[in-house]
Amino acid sequence: MKEIVDRILQEEELARKRIEKADSEGKSMIAQAADESRKVIKDAISQADISAKGRKEEAYKVFIAEKEKALGQTREQISGKIEARSKDIPAIAERLFRRIVG
Repeated sequence: MKEIVDRILQEEELARKRIEKADSEGKSMIAQAADESRKVIKDAISQADISAKGRKEEAYKVFIAEKEKALGQTREQISGKIEARSKDIPAIAERLFRRIVG
């Protein structure tokens, strides 16, 4: 009878050790999965940051190009108006001179 009890106790001890090993392996797997998920998240954040910076730089370049284009158009308009006005100056000066003299 003692042999049967000893055998049962041995089986219980083996079962307890298997359960502890399985628990330990499970915890290790969970820790590894958590580490891998953190790495994936970190990589995704890094890629999103790089992508956002790229889009920001591209938007800034487009903004600068549009600004330069608008400035160029404004300069052309102003040059045209200055040129047109400079042609009117002699006629205006002559009219003023005739009013003053005449």
